[in-house]
Amino acid sequence: MLTKIKTFLSGLSTNQEPTPEIKLYDLGLLKDTVGNNPDSLREIITLFLQSKPAELEQLELAVKDHNLSAIARWAHCIKGNLKLFGMDETYNQLVWIELIAKKNEEQWNNDIEVYWQRIDQTFTLILSQLPKELVYMHAE
Repeated sequence: MLTKIKTFLSGLSTNQEPTPEIKLYDLGLLKDTVGNNPDSLREIITLFLQSKPAELEQLELAVKDHNLSAIARWAHCIKGNLKLFGMDETYNQLVWIELIAKKNEEQWNNDIEVYWQRIDQTFTLILSQLPKELVYMHAE
């Protein structure tokens, strides 16, 4: 996952016209939850940025191995605080993967790979955008 992020970021040319970013998250609920406290926001975002890549890597390995019990476990783990980050669509995709994995205990379901690709792409963008939030917080 980290390799994908680095590849994505290194492929950006500084000569290109800036394009508006589509944010795949919304920190409104998180800010409300911590009373808009910048220290708490930085701490939670930093923890998210530190923990999610390793969790996503485990989910990716489980998908590649067609390990349904591990897929269900990691999907459940990853979705934990996504609602707090306003990542409802990704949360729903992880819920779906978890349900498919639990339902098809003995048989692989190709929908898991389709949803995994969407989740992976979304997180690649989110993990490149969220650090900018920390920069903006330091500037305030």
